[in-house]
Amino acid sequence: MRICEFLAEERIITTLDCCDKNDTLATLARVVGKSDGQIDPATLHQQLCAREHESSTAFGDGVAVPHARLAGLDHTVAAFARSTTGVEFASLDGKPTHLFFVLVSPSEAPGPHIKILARISRMLVNPHFRARSMRAGSEAEILSLFREEDDRLSQLRVA
Repeated sequence: MRICEFLAEERIITTLDCCDKNDTLATLARVVGKSDGQIDPATLHQQLCAREHESSTAFGDGVAVPHARLAGLDHTVAAFARSTTGVEFASLDGKPTHLFFVLVSPSEAPGPHIKILARISRMLVNPHFRARSMRAGSEAEILSLFREEDDRLSQLRVA
């Protein structure tokens, strides 16, 4: 599964200006809901917060992958946001989080959700990819970076 199948320019925020975790999750839920009529932003926000209450999705190195599975959803949707100042997100390393990748999948399909999370994680643990994501100038450039990294990971799997 390629990340770019689920991510689109209208769901990329290059200048996330949020002061805390709740504001960040609400903003991300609004962006996803605005671009996808099947997803209610309030419901998504509630689900993202519930998941964060279990344990933080910020795994360190400035990266968080908030995610939720929604009943009745028939497709997967992703969003990406970047904060230059960083947001306190209860990361494992205690540092601010700068890159947020949101994944929303059907609750009836946990297998693909886990596979996509694994692919996102493989991308975002790459320090070169993170650095390029922080420097990218536009939504189109960020989407292009994800395409390139999708291609690179696909080639690694074939080899």
